[in-house]
Amino acid sequence: MKRSFVLSSLTISLFFLQSCKKDILLDMNNVEMPNYEELVTTVNTKDTLKVLIIGNSITSHGVAKEIGWNHKSGMAATNYNKDFVHLLFEDFKKKNTDKNIILRYANYSNLERSPEKVNLKDSKIQNLYKFNPEYIVYQLGDNSTKANADEFEKVSVKFLEGFKSSKKYVVSPYFMNVNNYKVTKNISTSSKSNFVDISYISNNKKYSANQYPGSIKKVWKAEGIAAHPGDLGMLLISQQIFKKINPENQQLSLQ
Repeated sequence: MKRSFVLSSLTISLFFLQSCKKDILLDMNNVEMPNYEELVTTVNTKDTLKVLIIGNSITSHGVAKEIGWNHKSGMAATNYNKDFVHLLFEDFKKKNTDKNIILRYANYSNLERSPEKVNLKDSKIQNLYKFNPEYIVYQLGDNSTKANADEFEKVSVKFLEGFKSSKKYVVSPYFMNVNNYKVTKNISTSSKSNFVDISYISNNKKYSANQYPGSIKKVWKAEGIAAHPGDLGMLLISQQIFKKINPENQQLSLQ
């Protein structure tokens, strides 16, 4: 007797793409990044909304001439105003016109690549806790491996638990595979965070910088740059995060 199985498109894509993106990411996140960067808007009030975004090259990547990445933004937005961090900042501004807003963001790809070396008592991390954000967005997992998955999960949960009073949001990987998708879901559950599922955007070339014209891509010396989210991918990521934080407000970035 023959058996037939119907697999969801997500399951199929997860298995098919389990390891295809890992090698091309090794050229990224190899430039020194500041402890954090900050976007600020002020109005005539003492009420301040604080947001923290912890991520990897998709959140922020400095100039890296050796790979042909010549401007600073989330990779691979055409400029900083089109990466998901800056788009989210604009959405928070539109939603909270009566508040000062401080949005801090940082590239912590070392937490994905070498979680065993992360010291949560380090002053840089302690300063993030002291910031005491209302919202923290955790965009890590793309550079984790099957070998370090358990340690990455453990350290991530402990890191997020340090934000005692923050509302936490864990974003599923853009460079998604079976393992890292499961790990980020586990991190979300164990740290009592909200899970932001961007699987419909992940690994989809129509949302990546592969869609850019050759005139933009010709300066890139690393294959992995084009695989990162392009402007449309960044927009969709920002919308998915903001929709999770504010379900009543959707697609503000398009307005």
